[in-house]
Amino acid sequence: MLPPYIKNDRTFLPLRFVANALGIPDAGITYDDATQKVTIVDGAATTVKLSIGSTYLFVNGMPTTMDVAPEIIDGRTFLPISWIAQALGFNVTWDAVTQTVTLDNSSTQQTTVSTPPVVESSDGVVPALQYASTTATESKDFSWTYGGTAYTWKVEAPSSLLAFDRSQTAYVSTFFHSSGNEQQTMLNASSPLLKSMIQENTAGSFFGDYVAWTTEPTNVAYVGQLASALDTAAKSSGYDYFHEAEFILSFVGMAIPYKITDFPELPAQTAFDKGDCKDKSILYASILEVLGYKVALFGFPAADTTTTGHEAVGVAFTDKQMTQTAVFPTSTPLSYYPQNGENYYFAEMTEPGWLLGERSYPESALVYPLN
Repeated sequence: MLPPYIKNDRTFLPLRFVANALGIPDAGITYDDATQKVTIVDGAATTVKLSIGSTYLFVNGMPTTMDVAPEIIDGRTFLPISWIAQALGFNVTWDAVTQTVTLDNSSTQQTTVSTPPVVESSDGVVPALQYASTTATESKDFSWTYGGTAYTWKVEAPSSLLAFDRSQTAYVSTFFHSSGNEQQTMLNASSPLLKSMIQENTAGSFFGDYVAWTTEPTNVAYVGQLASALDTAAKSSGYDYFHEAEFILSFVGMAIPYKITDFPELPAQTAFDKGDCKDKSILYASILEVLGYKVALFGFPAADTTTTGHEAVGVAFTDKQMTQTAVFPTSTPLSYYPQNGENYYFAEMTEPGWLLGERSYPESALVYPLN
């Protein structure tokens, strides 16, 4: 048996050992390998549910946010014992000197943790992203369908972040509408990142390398919050790695309307202001990169001066993701573009209804990996 270990000041023990130590027989323990979801049932009184990699814990359907997440080590599921014990009505005492955990069920009082509004997403509700009342925000309600389930999601974004994003797009637009001397002055005054963002544009006639637009730090942090909520919903809905990527594709494709823009938008702005193929590709690729997927931007140059190019995303899978993916579609061939030994599956999000691996674009594409 693998020994207990301490991570982020929390003691982790194997799933079955934790449950048995708390008086839960094997019959009350369920682990779904496909969804990586754990269910612990204490008779008729308490049901605890949690997912590998997610900090959300549900006690009889009521949510709590843990400060650590369950994880898999050498094929074994490890849980933070203090959170599980408290959920089942135990008092937990940690002795730092002896490094022992003592559980006491003499009291049924449970710890209450202040959490954001969230419900189990099996009914199609994604954990809300909201801020404290002291933060000025804009709010948006998203809705889309995937796998026969209608999803809803309430999302807020700091007004300061959206104002910054809009100013960056406006700056790029001003740059391309300025004279050569003015452009040089603007470049000299720009940060290295903004220079890269400018240089990745050619006034809309060509699409491809917008990698810098996925790296702006404040947007990366915000996208991390979006990704965490979508990941929780995907795991609670039972989606494997492939279908989680497709689930998020359905969100970007359906919940965010299409709007032609002259110049790219940063991810938060696209979520709130709509966007076209390049904007939605930047957002989708950014979300998947946070979740550990291998992603690339696809560029399809314009055929001639009377047309514009196109942007899409490629999604590849790590060996671990491939081995833990329960259902990799085989009914129809999936379209992909190879690059550096990886197969990047085509993801189109300009319109609702596209599935991962569906393609209606030329055989050749310019591939720009993000990671």
